[in-house]
Parts: sequence; C-alpha cells; structure tokens
Amino acid sequence: LTAQDLFDKECGPPFDSKATYSKFEVVSKEGLNFSCSLPSWCGMPNFEPLDGKFWKVVWVLEGPCSDSRPSEISKNDESEDLVSSDNVPVDSLSNLDSQQSKEEFKNDESKEIECPEPWILDNDYEEGDLVEAQSQIYSCKPFPYNGWCGLEAYEPGLGSHWSMAWEAVGKCNGKTTGSPTKFPTSVPTIAAESHDH
Repeated sequence: LTAQDLFDKECGPPFDSKATYSKFEVVSKEGLNFSCSLPSWCGMPNFEPLDGKFWKVVWVLEGPCSDSRPSEISKNDESEDLVSSDNVPVDSLSNLDSQQSKEEFKNDESKEIECPEPWILDNDYEEGDLVEAQSQIYSCKPFPYNGWCGLEAYEPGLGSHWSMAWEAVGKCNGKTTGSPTKFPTSVPTIAAESHDH
C-alpha cells in the first residue's frame, strides 16, 4: 500500500438534502468524504457539508477522495454554477418593478404623480392595473380578486368592499375626475384633428 492509497478513498455519493442518512454513512462533496454523526440531522439542507457554520455538528470530515464517476463531477460543477450565478427569473424582476413603483407612490407624497386612467364600471381589469378615483391611485389585486375590480360594489375608495379588489397605492395630481366615473370623461381628439385636412 502506498500513502496515496490510504488517502485517496473512493468518493461516496453526493450529498442529497432529500435523503435519510444512517450513522457513519459517507457522502462526498468537492473531492472530500464526510461521514454522518447525527443521523436525524444529516439530510437537512442547513447542514450540507461545507455550507454555513453548522455542518461540522452533524458531519465528520473523512478526508480527500477520488471520484471514479466523471459524470457526477460535471453535474456538481453545473449545479455550483447555477447557485453562484446571479440569474434572477424575469417574473420576479417585473414584480420588483411594480413593487418599487407602488413604494414610490406611497413614500414620496411631494412628487407630482400623474393620475392613471379613471376607474371604469364593468371594465376587465388585470392584476396590477392602476386606476384613479377621487385623486387616489388604486392597484387591482391578483387573481381571483381581479375579477371584482370592474364591479360597481368594488368601486375603488367607495363603500366597504373596495379593499377586497383594490389596493390603495397613493395620491396623484394632474388630471382628476372628481366624483365616481362610470364612463370615460375624455373626448377623443382624433375627430377634431381630422377636420383640419
């Protein structure tokens, strides 16, 4: 036996947070073997070998190992790339944007925020749609509540039920509609322009 034989044991299977481990069961990570010392905790993600401060409470470092399964190594590399990359799903970015815009409306009352379109009875509103009523901005709540956003009983700012369909975002300045709007108040300008020709 050489010293190399003593140290380079075959790597155990990769750690799996969904697995249940028995005492002294061996797993590997980054070319090192670890044996389980507290079976009831070894499979928990918070105690994954080499992660965080507490893994040493449940795992014992056994030493370096050699992996005879190159496909496993490439899988591990890919998963590490995914963990370390800064890729954020596009959905969550757009949610952040809408959240930020709501916060800006709420926090900065001094800014002159232009009012969105007035609320319209029986309109088909989607989640996040902004409307104006009584110089206030309201955001239509997500499914299933958005189905109520165009109903008279849920007209933003009126009665006792509107908050089930709408979230008050903040005040706005500029074009205001005053009393509750049942129909659009602006007159189309296209007809007026067409007389010029």
